Amino acid sequence: MKSIIVTGASSGIGRATAEAFLEQGWKVGLIARRGDRLAEMAARNKGAVPLPVDVTDAAGMQAAFDKFLDMSGRLDALFNNAGSFGPSA
Repeated sequence: MKSIIVTGASSGIGRATAEAFLEQGWKVGLIARRGDRLAEMAARNKGAVPLPVDVTDAAGMQAAFDKFLDMSGRLDALFNNAGSFGPSA
């Protein structure tokens, strides 16, 4: 089974992308801050792995990737749809 991690997976383009990969049978690591939304997606999709974390938390991101790799055994793709915005100039 192919696997992907999608950041920003709780809404918008990230959620739509995650759902598209789930429909195709991929194992999908769901990364976003809103763990409740990720849990909701995982309850409906056996291939979904909720990984609630803020992408600005480097240690948390490393732990999320490690957990996903432990569960899936591999990572084929990353859809990096989340980021942080710095202060406006």
